[in-house]
Amino acid sequence: AEMSYLIDDNVVLSKVEFDAEKFTDVKRRKASGPTNTAARAVDRNVTGKGEISLDDVRFRVMISGVATKAGDIAELICKLEESPYFCQVYPSFSRNRKMTVGTGKNFQVSEFEISCYLANYREL
Repeated sequence: AEMSYLIDDNVVLSKVEFDAEKFTDVKRRKASGPTNTAARAVDRNVTGKGEISLDDVRFRVMISGVATKAGDIAELICKLEESPYFCQVYPSFSRNRKMTVGTGKNFQVSEFEISCYLANYREL
């Protein structure tokens, strides 16, 4: 629902991919030495009933698509950064591309891919 709210009509998504990453996997991939960073899953369930264990997992989100202008991509990145539901927002790539529609007319669009994480954890 949050993504529907953030994405303007000038942006069309071709792919939204969610990838669960364990924090231990992330630490192993880091080439730099040990860090003092810890992470804890955010639990909004105060009663403790029906609790779902996240098992120290964070969710990476890959968003791909096209926009009418490069500025629309920059605006989407800003909206994702300002949203309380997403964090660590990074553009993977952005490039201009010609697109032909069914009528045979050519359009110039900006193709993009953005990587971010769901904000379901806090770094301590």
